[in-house]
Amino acid sequence: MHGKQSKKMEQAESNLVHYLMEDRTHIGDFLQRLEKSEFSKEELRAVVNSRLQEQIPCLVYSDYTPLGYAIFQNDPQTVDQLLKYGACAQLAPCKPKDKNVCILSPLHLALKHLCQPSLVDILLQNGASTKNVQSRDVSCLLGFIAKCPSKETAEALLADMSCLNRVDNDKRTLLHLAAMNGKCAVVNSVLISHQVDINQFDATGKTALLYAAERNSPDVIQLLLNSGASVHLTDAWDRTALHFAVRRASVTTVERLLSAGASVSAHDRKGLTPLTYAYSTESILHSRKPRANADKLIRCLAGSTKQTLDKRDFIHVAFHMTRICETDSVVIKLLENNKGLLSQRNNNGQMLIHVAAEFRKHAIVKWLVEKGGLHSDVTDAIGWQPLHYAAKGGNKETLFYLLQQHGAKVNSATPGGWTPVWILCRNGWKDIACDVVCHGCDIKLTMTVSTLRQADSHFSLPLSLFDPEAQRVHPVAYARTGSRRITLVQFATECRFGRLARLIVDLQGTSPLQNRLIQAAAWTGKHKSPKNGAAAKTILAN
Repeated sequence: MHGKQSKKMEQAESNLVHYLMEDRTHIGDFLQRLEKSEFSKEELRAVVNSRLQEQIPCLVYSDYTPLGYAIFQNDPQTVDQLLKYGACAQLAPCKPKDKNVCILSPLHLALKHLCQPSLVDILLQNGASTKNVQSRDVSCLLGFIAKCPSKETAEALLADMSCLNRVDNDKRTLLHLAAMNGKCAVVNSVLISHQVDINQFDATGKTALLYAAERNSPDVIQLLLNSGASVHLTDAWDRTALHFAVRRASVTTVERLLSAGASVSAHDRKGLTPLTYAYSTESILHSRKPRANADKLIRCLAGSTKQTLDKRDFIHVAFHMTRICETDSVVIKLLENNKGLLSQRNNNGQMLIHVAAEFRKHAIVKWLVEKGGLHSDVTDAIGWQPLHYAAKGGNKETLFYLLQQHGAKVNSATPGGWTPVWILCRNGWKDIACDVVCHGCDIKLTMTVSTLRQADSHFSLPLSLFDPEAQRVHPVAYARTGSRRITLVQFATECRFGRLARLIVDLQGTSPLQNRLIQAAAWTGKHKSPKNGAAAKTILAN
């Protein structure tokens, strides 16, 4: 009789394994049939709590109970059915193969594998408790609550905890973890309990506010600020919450921290301030719309900055703002507060007036000259004046402002021999070049071909003068042309600037226009380029 009972139990366990692995949707019907058969409640309970170590192999665990396997598969329906028919919610659900890992209960297994909140709710409703997890693996419990997507499940676990000031292996409280994951409800529950110091540091020297700023959680930040979190505390690298917010290019977070009194000039261990972070690509990399966010971010920080910046911040911030800000008044406001730093130079030896001239910020150039006390002919490290940078950027307004009102010389040349009109031609600003020619520049100045070749690596206009085919076919002749000098009309013809070439020829008042242009284009015949004469005639047609 005993042997028959044993075989009946083994068959029931084998069938249960089949339903667990292949047909979990009908496991409830199977357990209901067992209950209605000759099985007693004790026998049915023994079946659903049996060990399945040989029949269900796993690389991580062994010695499963049916409930443990269902939890491992993250199946709330199967868990509910097994508990309904007698599965124990406190029995160790499996045996880890790693001796350093300890699975204390089905609830512990569910928390460790971040199962669905509904599965955790079912375990809690059937008598599962967090007491043993709190005493032996509180990190697992705190981590699950901080990541739980269900507010109700998180509150149920919190209600089962005896103390909320427990810390995990990294000395982080539930407040740290909830702030890190942006869980406002959990943060609020912990704050209401008054069991955790809102400014407590973890092992890395961070507070909950620093984590919220680092992970860009504006709502959590506002909640912490309203509860008295300090905006001046720093981590192990002396970074404040504002440093982290700027690094994430989060304008909303920055505004909230600034309204709470965060300092724009706080230095981290490397001596960098939030303003320095704002100009760097480090903050822009974390943003989906880098250019727009960087502009808004710097405007926000600059608007709150009334104190004088240090040298490094001014060089980085003011130069970057001049390049990207659409509104010049924001930059001018910053300059007014830092007049003693206007003569600072960046790594390229440029002053702010050079950058403003190149990037068409005429209002900034005008302010620097008239109110900032900078000379209009100041040179950078390579001898370029603002006039040359205005020509390079096609900044007509600044160009003629310097020529007409501040006595800049239209024929002033860089150490390399580049005058404004040559720079305009080389950068493709042919209409502005025509205006400069009419202003009275020297159209008889020449440039060597070698100088133009060197400039070709910095500019984009292709010239037949530098034809690679001619260099391959006649390398000696191509090399000898380097010392030859080319006139402005020849250069304009070569660049296909017909209007400029005709204007120069008219001003020279020499031979007929057609012959002059053909002669200019035919000069490159030494490079065996048969298209030059045709190119000149095309220019005439235009």
